[in-house]
Amino acid sequence: MPRRLGERQVFEVFTRTTTDQAITNVGSVTAPDAALAWQLAKETCGRRDDLADLWVVSRADIVAADKTDQPRLTARTRMPHRQPAFPMRRREMPRDQAAPPSAPRETRAAWSSLAEDLFLCSHLLAGRLYDFVELETSLAEGSIAQECLAHASVLAELSGAAPTGVDEYFFERSPDRWLPSGIWFRGSRSWSAAVVRGLLLALALELAMNRSHVDGQELRQLAVEQEAHSAHWGRAFAALLADEEIRDELRSDFQQILDVAGDLLGVPPLDTDPDVQAEFADRLVRAGVPDSWLAAWPSSPRPRQRSWSAGIEEVITEVNAVRRTYDPGVIL
Repeated sequence: MPRRLGERQVFEVFTRTTTDQAITNVGSVTAPDAALAWQLAKETCGRRDDLADLWVVSRADIVAADKTDQPRLTARTRMPHRQPAFPMRRREMPRDQAAPPSAPRETRAAWSSLAEDLFLCSHLLAGRLYDFVELETSLAEGSIAQECLAHASVLAELSGAAPTGVDEYFFERSPDRWLPSGIWFRGSRSWSAAVVRGLLLALALELAMNRSHVDGQELRQLAVEQEAHSAHWGRAFAALLADEEIRDELRSDFQQILDVAGDLLGVPPLDTDPDVQAEFADRLVRAGVPDSWLAAWPSSPRPRQRSWSAGIEEVITEVNAVRRTYDPGVIL
C-alpha cells in the first residue's frame, strides 16, 4: 500500500523557468519549516536562472509507493490505447503479440459489423462531450468513446483487417460496404438516446463474445471493459428511469431505437441462433429495462441492411476532417 515518506525536515523542490513548461523536480533541501525551505530553494536553484515558478513540498506530505505496489507500477496499463504513440508501437509489434488471430470466415461478418457499431458509437459520444454539464459525465463518456475506438480496431483485425490496414478499414472503405446497425441513424441525439444506444451495444457485444467463445488476452480484456460499459449504461438508465421528469422521454427514445435495434444481432452466425433474441431481451431486463417496454422486440434477429450508406459517408467525412489535423496513425 502507498505510504507517507515521513521525513519532515526534507522538502522536494519543483521549478520551471517559463509558464509554458511543465514544472519539474530539481532536488531537495533540508529546513526546519516550509518558509525557510522555500528561501533556501530560491537561493540554491534561482541564483543563475530566472524562475517562473518555485514550489517546495514537504516529503512527509508525499504519498509514495512501497514494495507491494511494484506490480501495479510495472504492469501495462489497463487501456494501452491511451498511451502516446500506441497505435504505431502496436503496428511494429509481432502479429502474435499485437492482435488476436483472424476469426473463422463464418464469424467475420459479426465482428466486422460490431466493429462498425463501436466506431459509430465512439463518434457519436465524442461529438457530444462538451454538451455534458457534469465533468464526471464528460470524463466517463470520453473514456468509453476511447475504449470503443480501441475495441473497434481489435474487432476489425479479428474480422480480417491487417494490423497496418485498420486505419484504411474505417476511413477508406466505401460506405456501401458497411453493415452497421440502424440504431446509429434512427432516434434522437438526446442524452437518454445515448444511454439507450450504449446499453444496447454493450449488451450485444457481451452476448456475441459469450456465444462465440472468443479467446486471446486482448479479447478477454475487451470483454471485461464492455461489461464495465454495460454496468455504466445500466446505472445511467436506472437514474433516468427514476426521474419522473425524464422517464417519458427515455421511454420514447427507447421505443424509437428499439424499432431498428432488432438488427444488432442480425449477422451470421448470431442470426441463426434460435435463442439469441430471447437471451438479449433477458439481459435488457436484468439491466433494468421494464419488461413491458420490450413488447415490440422481434423473436428473431432482423438482417442488417445496407441502407445507411449516406449517413456513414457523412460520418467518414466528418472524422476525416478531424483526422487530417493529426499525425498518421494517431486515431487508429
